[in-house]
Amino acid sequence: MNSTIFTLYLLIIGIIQISASKNQTKFSLTTPSLLLQFDTSTSNVLSSIQSTDPTDPTSTRTFSNPSATLFSIEIVNATSLFTIDSKNPTATRTLTSTTPTQTTATWSYPQLSTTVSLHFTSSEPFINIVPSITFPDNINHGIATFTLSIPMNPSTEDAVFFPDSYGVESSGTNGYSGTYPSAAAAMQHMAISSSTGPGIYVAAHDKSGDWKELGYDGSTCFHVKIVPVGATKPVPTWSAEYSVSIAALPKITDSNPLYKSASELYREFIFEEPAAEWLRRGMIKNRLPDHLKNSHVWLNTGWQCHDVFEDVQGDPATAQGRVEDVVGLWRDLGMKTPVGLHYYEWQQGPDPDPSSRYLFDTHYPDYFPGRVSSSGTTVKQFSKTVKETLDVYTYPYINGRIFDLTCDSYIADDGESVCVKVPSSMKLFSSSNTDLSVPTENYGSGPDFCIANPATEYWQNKIGATVEELVNEYGSSGVYIDQVASASMNLCYDPSHNHTIANGHWWRNGYLGMFNKIHELVGDSTNAPMVTESNSEIYMDMVEGYLPLTAFAKPFASSSNGNILVPAFSFVYGGYYNAFGAEFYQADFTDIPYLRSKIAGMLITGTQIGWFSLGGIEDDACGEMGLYDLFMDKENLDVNQYIVDSANIRSELVDFFLNGRQYPNPVADPAPKIAGTNWEYLDVMTGTWVSEHASEVVVLLCNVADSDKQFTLTLDFTTYGWKEGDQYKMDGSDEVFTVDSGNVQVVDMDVESTGIEVLRFALVQ
Repeated sequence: MNSTIFTLYLLIIGIIQISASKNQTKFSLTTPSLLLQFDTSTSNVLSSIQSTDPTDPTSTRTFSNPSATLFSIEIVNATSLFTIDSKNPTATRTLTSTTPTQTTATWSYPQLSTTVSLHFTSSEPFINIVPSITFPDNINHGIATFTLSIPMNPSTEDAVFFPDSYGVESSGTNGYSGTYPSAAAAMQHMAISSSTGPGIYVAAHDKSGDWKELGYDGSTCFHVKIVPVGATKPVPTWSAEYSVSIAALPKITDSNPLYKSASELYREFIFEEPAAEWLRRGMIKNRLPDHLKNSHVWLNTGWQCHDVFEDVQGDPATAQGRVEDVVGLWRDLGMKTPVGLHYYEWQQGPDPDPSSRYLFDTHYPDYFPGRVSSSGTTVKQFSKTVKETLDVYTYPYINGRIFDLTCDSYIADDGESVCVKVPSSMKLFSSSNTDLSVPTENYGSGPDFCIANPATEYWQNKIGATVEELVNEYGSSGVYIDQVASASMNLCYDPSHNHTIANGHWWRNGYLGMFNKIHELVGDSTNAPMVTESNSEIYMDMVEGYLPLTAFAKPFASSSNGNILVPAFSFVYGGYYNAFGAEFYQADFTDIPYLRSKIAGMLITGTQIGWFSLGGIEDDACGEMGLYDLFMDKENLDVNQYIVDSANIRSELVDFFLNGRQYPNPVADPAPKIAGTNWEYLDVMTGTWVSEHASEVVVLLCNVADSDKQFTLTLDFTTYGWKEGDQYKMDGSDEVFTVDSGNVQVVDMDVESTGIEVLRFALVQ
């Protein structure tokens, strides 16, 4: 039987030194900031990675872990699935260097008849790794998954970055995993570093948005799991369409935190021409109607976690009364800007009997007709009234992803033909294979749902027609289409859907087709903006608003598990997206400074404030979320005023939030951490935004405490792209300052209790 050959090709372009020749047992591969050591006496061959701090050539660190497995491959044949990996004891390992820009490491498996190769391409500062496999002509094999790992040996001094929603940092010994694209992995880069030495950047460099799993186990490695385009199909050869890339990172400092140094590299890749597909429509400012640009506060009629809702919250007359009361109060307190309203439970269904109403998470994608109140108020009348009298814009809820297996449309239209399908057992794919099953989901609301395939014309037309009716017949200002940017891409193996089997660009292209159909029917996004849940990057060109609830489920200061929210997403994509909303609870009103900290967290990240639930039910496990009575309680007038003040300040800074980028937040000293209801928070929260062309810097200072605060603020203007010798002014002063050492200190800041201060700096032209 022929030997199995596993080959690693390392192609390095740039300033490179390679010490190797043909059939060597050891060699070293160097770039200015990375040194890779290879040794065939080790099972992984790649024995260590040395990182040199790009800002300090004297600072180095070696990453190595013999417990890690460099790669693992799931292969299918006609009857089953089997696995091979880099640590197989029967494999023979050799090294070959054929040119100064290419190195090959080979694993030979004597009991198999398959040749597997990994191709690595690189350009400074990256070393890129691309897997490929070749099967012999006389053997029918396919690939199910390919997992590539980057060995690590973390310590408790390390911090790790993972792209969960806006971004999260934690202890280097905490693990993370998420499937991309989804809320759990909104971008594709990970990183590790410390304040005492350099680190490593690990990313999937994919500009098309295919499915992958990103992970860090907290002890041995980062990994990227790839499902090939055409997975499980018999193929003579396969090569991944993108690389897994590594680069050196500097040690962590206050002005250059881990998320920033890693995200700078990721942004460099994403924006390099040809840029990622989701950047094709350019900056978000050109796609938003004025009312959405300026909706600095959001309400919802009655979101409740666990998806169990108050029955009356979507009744048009009830919703109108609550909106009129709360927004009317805010208007009296000085709010001048539009308000967004996320409208749940507006749907009735064909039977007008209230007991037969289509409840939340049932009957999707069937909704119509809408509810009519006992007073005769309709959904359309409600939307029209609050828009004309209160400048409130409604976005009814629909779901863009799941299909109720018991609904009328599913039964009448052969719904199963639209569903995503997966193999009942993993084996070699055949176009005549009928051994496929429909995965289902259940949300506790009764019915099971399949995942509708967005590449099907049926689903694109169905969602398009639903949106058209809501906008053109019901007077909606836009539509909230749930789950699109939150849930993971689902692999599909149904050949009748006319897309590549399993993975590929079809998922993103399918949703792109759905949104194109929507705007063909209702006009462009300035007429009818679409918004969705969470902030996965690949949907950026399709929607005009992200609802990043999972981002704000993490603290800014610290938590019991060490996770903190970091604004990596706004650093990479500031100017290219719009976001609104976080979850608020009745319990928040028992700790007002903590409640202010949640509002301030939204303000400093450029997120439209609120998404406050008006209705709700008693749910001890979830936490009660209906806030209408609390807003109307005179004891909470100060809370309402804080919301109004935050909205008005956001209005003054909206150009920064829509066109600029967020940079690392300066640290107020002292700024004690306060124990809040769910986690600690800083009593002075700060945020820094840089204008579109980097000519202005704005710093927000939010004192969420009940007492005045005095502190020192240190700003490093070189962090924001300004250069030594640049001259600038501070708003309100004629004095001209010069960037020399890169730092300016603003001493003895004094921010009154609950105050929000804004510092503006502008280059002198």
